Formats: sequence, structure tokens, C-alpha cells
Amino acid sequence: MYRSKAELFLIILILLTCVSMASDYDLESVRTAIKQSNARWTAGENWVTRLPAEERRMLLGADLEKPADAEARFIQLPRPETLPASLDWRDNGGNWVTPVRDQGNCGSCWDFSACAQVEAWWKIHNADPDSMPNLSEQYIMSCYFTNGCNGGQTGAALDFIMNYGVPPEKC
Repeated sequence: MYRSKAELFLIILILLTCVSMASDYDLESVRTAIKQSNARWTAGENWVTRLPAEERRMLLGADLEKPADAEARFIQLPRPETLPASLDWRDNGGNWVTPVRDQGNCGSCWDFSACAQVEAWWKIHNADPDSMPNLSEQYIMSCYFTNGCNGGQTGAALDFIMNYGVPPEKC
């Protein structure tokens, strides 16, 4: 039905984004769509689903309209048939991801996503699943010119981190 797990993931991501932006949140229709796509997870109520529609829209701060960076570096990915059937970085000889953090009523998912990626990379790179790096999302929001709470691009935030670094949250 789907050519790859990436295609399925993108379809689910688009579906969830559309539902998040919709004024009438219908959990059952989301569950039906997930089941029809043969995904193996179930959507449920959480603090985000209980927000008013306008507040949910504010959380969707990724700026997907800008073109990709022409200087972006690409890597050759392994062939799908050489990959494991599943991989959960939360339970793969340890938990390699940091906890989900609350961006509040700010469309800064792009910033939080970049910091979470670097935090997970740090744990994996140092072979230390018990370390708990906590980078400062606010530093990126304050020191990197973006649309702030009105959106940004994760790739641009990662470029900023590569060029200038980012301090721990406790600073």
C-alpha cells in the first residue's frame, strides 16, 4: 500500500497536522485513519487535544513554506531492506532520547525539535544513555533571527547550533 515507512510517516504527520489545525477535533476519525494506514499505535486524549483550536494552531510553528537550503549536506541512506523492522531509541540498550519539553503557547516546535535532536545525538555520540543534556531553546529564540513564536525551520536552528553552539538550559 505504501512504498516506504517514510511515506507512511509523512501521511500520518500530515493527517495529525490537519487535525490539530481543525476547529472540530474528532479523535475517532484520527483513530480510523491510523488504523486504515496499518500503523501500530493509537491516538488518545492529551493536554494538546484539549486545547482550543486557536491554541493548537499556535503550537504548529514549523515554517514549511521556505525552500530547502541549497548548501544542505545530504547523506546516502541505507537501503530499506538492510534496516531493522523496528527501532525504538527509548529502549535500545538504554533510553537515548531526552524527555519531551513543553513549548507553551509558542510556535517554537522547530527550536525544541533541533535541541532535542542534538541532545539525543550527544547521548548516542558519547555512548551514555544515562546522561541528561538539556540545551537552551530560549538561547536560540533570543539569539538567532527567526519569526520567534510565529515559526521557524528546524534545519536553520541546527545550522545555528553547528555554527555558534548552544548553552545548557541552566545558564
